[in-house]
Amino acid sequence: DVGRQLGITKLSTFMGSLGLGQKTGVELPEAAGILSAPAYTDSRGLPWVGADTLQTSIGQGYNAYTPMQLAVYLSTLVNGGTRYQAHYVKGIAEHDNPKPKFSKAGTVLDKIALDEQTHKTLIDAMHEVAENGSATRVFRGYGVSVGAKTGTAEVGDGGSPNAVFAGFAPLKEVSWAIGYLREHLIDDIEQFLGYDNTTDAVLIGAGKLGQALM
Repeated sequence: DVGRQLGITKLSTFMGSLGLGQKTGVELPEAAGILSAPAYTDSRGLPWVGADTLQTSIGQGYNAYTPMQLAVYLSTLVNGGTRYQAHYVKGIAEHDNPKPKFSKAGTVLDKIALDEQTHKTLIDAMHEVAENGSATRVFRGYGVSVGAKTGTAEVGDGGSPNAVFAGFAPLKEVSWAIGYLREHLIDDIEQFLGYDNTTDAVLIGAGKLGQALM
């Protein structure tokens, strides 16, 4: 009921502050994605109804984000609320000269008010996913403390769900935040993993992909 009580205006404003539904600023062409909100349905000549707010509040609805947006969104949360412009290359240096020949300074795009308790709750919850949740068979006893979220993104073309993984590490002093999507993962990996349940296979597959990236 939290989503209904907050309302779509507060929800969409907060999601936008985290960089969802807008370009991240990377050096190559990118899509802005879709932020599920009345502005989007208005642009398509569609009505916005109460059920849309509820769907949006649990990450469904019209939402459509890029993996880079997920990485930026997650890095903003785990660093305490500062959203930076994304870059594919941080800097370039020669092997025998530590001084970079080229480097990108961090450009702050937005800041959100994230109190200490909320921040701790988010970190602990994502760590719980890695230790006792949908990614536990991949990250429990991994050797590095990890925060994780696996996802099963439905598609409209009749194919199997996409596997989505977002994670960060290490837990105490985060230096990595990643977003990853594998289209129709179940088609490629179900037999390899040995899971008959589609959702289970996608979640575990997403966790394994995240482990490889970490």
